[in-house]
Amino acid sequence: MKICRAHLLLMLAGVTLTLAKAALAQEPGGTARPETDRLVNLDTPYIPPKGLASYHFDLRPFGSLEDNFYGSIEADYAFRQNLGLIFRATMGGTKNLVNTGFASIRHGGNEFEFLAKFRPMHTTNIAAEIGLTIADTPAQKDVFFSGQLPMEHPLGHRLTLYLVPKAVLIKDNALVGLGGGLHVRVTNQIALVGDVTGILAGDNTRNAFTGNRESAEVWGVAIRYTPNPLNYSFTMDLGVTNGLGSTTGFSMTPGLGGSSAFYFGATFRR
Repeated sequence: MKICRAHLLLMLAGVTLTLAKAALAQEPGGTARPETDRLVNLDTPYIPPKGLASYHFDLRPFGSLEDNFYGSIEADYAFRQNLGLIFRATMGGTKNLVNTGFASIRHGGNEFEFLAKFRPMHTTNIAAEIGLTIADTPAQKDVFFSGQLPMEHPLGHRLTLYLVPKAVLIKDNALVGLGGGLHVRVTNQIALVGDVTGILAGDNTRNAFTGNRESAEVWGVAIRYTPNPLNYSFTMDLGVTNGLGSTTGFSMTPGLGGSSAFYFGATFRR
């Protein structure tokens, strides 16, 4: 069943309001920001402390029409308290989807990016990322400017909401998306993270039956385990998503024909 964009946004709003009420009812007053670099397909404003780094990897085995395997790696380093550098890459096999009535759809490939991340002094609620995305895919083999503007809003000790405009300026098909997400602390060691990104401009996939370009939402949800919640030195995620990877472009690209993947991710900080 195909869920339209309006239904997804309404679902996100409904879940957010329900969880916000539950979180505020359990712990009135105060705020607590989770030290997390990303949700599933969305970045957050977090920058590691000066001189420290965080490392992330994730695996996404797709079945169905996508029928591919993607892996992502990421390294974030903080030069200053409010300035960091991000390198990340998503790599996958290249395959052909053959269907009757049109030429095959060649999909998959790799994407690399370098981003500078800046957060204004005296605030942790907003950051700006800008840099270059290097695409090596059947659809694109070029270098593009890319950027994100992650924002967060804590509600009580258990719930943090996120809003993330993001874009990849592909020639003749610039992708512009608006993502919303949440981080819900269930216990000191267990959290629920989720996000959905709607495409405001550009086409981020192809129709698996006609071959025509079209746009579709990208979503992800996961359970996050933090063995030591005092320092967040290691976190592990297990969930499901239809996003191909962690780079800006692949995080706005869904699996073909509504395909989804199991999601396993881990983050280390040192």
